[in-house]
Amino acid sequence: MRKKAKPIKTSKAAYTLTRGLTQSMLSGFIRCRKACSLSLSGWGSDRPRRALEFGSLFHALLQTWYGGEFDNPMVAFKHLAKKWEKTSLAKGDTIESIQQDLAMARALFPAYVKHHAKSDSKKSWIEVEQVFRVPFHGIDLRGKCDGLYQAKDKTLWLLETKTASDINENTMKLALPFDFQCLFYLLALELKLKRRISGVLYNVIRKPQIGRGTDRGSEAFVQKLDEDIASRPSFYFARFEVAFPDSVRKRFKQDLEFKIDDFSAWVRGEEPTYLNESACRGRWNCEYLNVCSAGGNPESAGFVQNKTLFQELTED
Repeated sequence: MRKKAKPIKTSKAAYTLTRGLTQSMLSGFIRCRKACSLSLSGWGSDRPRRALEFGSLFHALLQTWYGGEFDNPMVAFKHLAKKWEKTSLAKGDTIESIQQDLAMARALFPAYVKHHAKSDSKKSWIEVEQVFRVPFHGIDLRGKCDGLYQAKDKTLWLLETKTASDINENTMKLALPFDFQCLFYLLALELKLKRRISGVLYNVIRKPQIGRGTDRGSEAFVQKLDEDIASRPSFYFARFEVAFPDSVRKRFKQDLEFKIDDFSAWVRGEEPTYLNESACRGRWNCEYLNVCSAGGNPESAGFVQNKTLFQELTED
């Protein structure tokens, strides 16, 4: 006889279904219930996740720019850079890593603005990095969308920005019509605004790979990167427009209801927690790989129970 499941117990995180559900939380549950249980219980590493820092920096720059506070990209960059360095140091990041990220952003951001200036001038921004919370199927869908704009033909489009070093455009184009995050945001914002959103403009920024083995925070590195970006801007900046037909929307909405039912039953203790071994390793290892390797004891793996839920939002 299978051992009866227990409700998910949380400590400082104090998660309950009334707090809502983000796409990253649901994706984590689908990927591995054991890892999701650790996350909802507040366990996390107190070390900054390097792979995410540059993406967060560029998102902050885009929020400042599309928010209309500045009309010069370098002024916007300098305004944000000092605050970013101070915040990153407080999180425990190294000054070397911070300077490298800022050097890449200093070269990429003005070039990005210039490259997309013509197409962006035709957009009317409705929301930029706005937090949403809307009820759906007995739970609140929560998140923060990169941007929502109205095109010249009055249709609404989401902007979803990704920074990556390795980009396979063919694979990306095939996968985008099934992108869980984009469809989650599209559904939530349609419920919030009570308007149809045509699709998503997928905004890709390629992280530079030149200058490895050198001082990537130096003026020489920035100059070398400036020259490389100027010679091939389309390599660094790509956009893919994806419209979602009604058939895709209907299928996603139905599937999301099934997934929410599974997640809710699991949180209530009606479904077991188990390890998905196939999710431990991949392009990016699971952040709890060390925990499972240490016999499932987070403290033995150097983790602390102070992780904030809904980290992609401005509120817990």
